Amino acid sequence: KFDQKITLFKNEIITLIESHDITVISAEKESQYKQAFTQDKLAEYGDRNHAHYEFIRQGIAGADAVVFEASYEDFRVGHEATLSLMYEKPILVLSQLIDYGQYIYHEKFIGKKYSDKKELKRIVEDFLAVVKKLSDKESY
Repeated sequence: KFDQKITLFKNEIITLIESHDITVISAEKESQYKQAFTQDKLAEYGDRNHAHYEFIRQGIAGADAVVFEASYEDFRVGHEATLSLMYEKPILVLSQLIDYGQYIYHEKFIGKKYSDKKELKRIVEDFLAVVKKLSDKESY
């Protein structure tokens, strides 16, 4: 039941971001994600796991900012968050269980705990405003 709730919130996050005319690259977007597994991609990367990794890595590398829903602690998501910071991307990590902002100290990292759609919307929109403001500056 919690899995279904998190999936609904992931979809809500995507919808919120896209409502600002921002392109979202996500494994949650099925038609986009399927493109990572074409015969050419599988031949290039050797297997589905490597193709998945490259889809995520290239998405992060090309992004202006990165948002994760991390209610489930996951080593892979942690690695992807680290990649985001290595690529110097502003990052928002959302969770219904943990405020990761209390544990991770980095100028481009924001961690927030949320409990409902209203709070989620406020947090995501505040993050997008920060990213927009920072992108208007010459450097961040």
